Amino acid sequence: VSNHIARKYSMNVRGTDIDPDQIRLAQRHSGNLANIRFVEADSTNLPFENNDFDIVLSFGVMHHISNWLDALREISRVLRPGGYFIYWDLVYPKWTAKIARLFEDKYGVTTIKDLDSFIAINNFHTIHSSLSRLLVFNHYEAVYRKG
Repeated sequence: VSNHIARKYSMNVRGTDIDPDQIRLAQRHSGNLANIRFVEADSTNLPFENNDFDIVLSFGVMHHISNWLDALREISRVLRPGGYFIYWDLVYPKWTAKIARLFEDKYGVTTIKDLDSFIAINNFHTIHSSLSRLLVFNHYEAVYRKG
């Protein structure tokens, strides 16, 4: 996704991952584009300035972060007012969230209610959202604009 955005739209792209092997892999596949950089970083403590980004994309990662709420707070911190937050990930139906929270130290257990609460409290506005219901998990995608 990062390479596509950097090439097609000529945007400056910063990708992060906590795993140095994933950073090396991403750098290898970036084709030495000048407008893309990958940084080893913990999503709950991003090494960027406040209001530094116009767009933040979280694609399939939040369910891997046990303290996902801290990661969302960091996204809010680095996203400028009027900027867009694009979210695509698994969310738990209410009944499976109760079971999944027994393993919350290893995985992020997010429900639509949890996410909606964060969005409202942090002055984001929903531009688009779509929920695909599956058996145990649901896929959720949304575009939010920071107020």
